[in-house]
Amino acid sequence: EYARIDRAQGMTDEVLERVERALKLSETVEDKDRVEHAVRSLQALRGVLLAESGKCDEAVPMLEDIPAQDPWWTEARIRLGDCKIKKRLYREAIEAYRSIASGDREVDPSHRKTAQRNIGCAYYYMGEYTKALEYLKSVERSYDDSPTLKAELYNILASTYSRLGMTQEADRYTRFSSGSDRIQ
Repeated sequence: EYARIDRAQGMTDEVLERVERALKLSETVEDKDRVEHAVRSLQALRGVLLAESGKCDEAVPMLEDIPAQDPWWTEARIRLGDCKIKKRLYREAIEAYRSIASGDREVDPSHRKTAQRNIGCAYYYMGEYTKALEYLKSVERSYDDSPTLKAELYNILASTYSRLGMTQEADRYTRFSSGSDRIQ
């Protein structure tokens, strides 16, 4: 539980160290059945933390192995997609994000929005601007509680419209992302 709290405070390296110590300690326990659930949860958290720390080569195999019923599955899929984007494996990233965005399972709405936005970004990076626009527009009215994320979203929307030759729309989003206007 301390690891979750420290992670929320941005102390990723400290949390990763604590998780790794706990995993090593779990190897010394004689009754393996008693710690099996905790170990799986710690391994999932370790994969998420490694991805957040930019250690994608180590994180990807762990993130791919997290089963769908695991409480860390949603975050693991987002981080897996993020690692795939860093490696420019955009279609694989879209697949990871789509497993969250599809609506086939109950997922926290904020995670679903993150997945949709990230799918849009992956399509943008691939130069598929019409598809990017479809996903980015689906979360356009999101992030009112996070002006930074909203500005980033509007900035990529502006760039997407610009690449599609829709300069008037691009200008509207550019004004908002710079803080001088609001999209109506």
